[in-house]
Amino acid sequence: MKVTPSQLKGDLPTSAPHEAVHAFNHNSISPPSLPNILLDWSCSLLTSSHWNSKSLALLSLSLYEKLKGGSYCDVTFCEQDMNLGALHKFCVTKYSELQNQNTNSRTLETWRLYLCSTAR
Repeated sequence: MKVTPSQLKGDLPTSAPHEAVHAFNHNSISPPSLPNILLDWSCSLLTSSHWNSKSLALLSLSLYEKLKGGSYCDVTFCEQDMNLGALHKFCVTKYSELQNQNTNSRTLETWRLYLCSTAR
């Protein structure tokens, strides 16, 4: 499965509420659930966020079931390439790409603003 870079420009999607993430990460209270899963974009490492691990596992399973069930008429399901492990890896990769792009975009914007202000 080929993962192409996202074309996201600007802000990240809405993040999960900090209170819900904190409660789940520390006490497993109120886990993320379908259909409206929000990720914790403030956490850069997936391994440190039980919330994000659970969310991405649910997203991967949901995507797998939709692909296998034919929900996307223009996609031919292939178990070898679209198995649950491959889809989970895809979701984790996309999460990381979105976060990196957002960080890079913000860094470039900060430098642009700095350079513009010092050029005057």
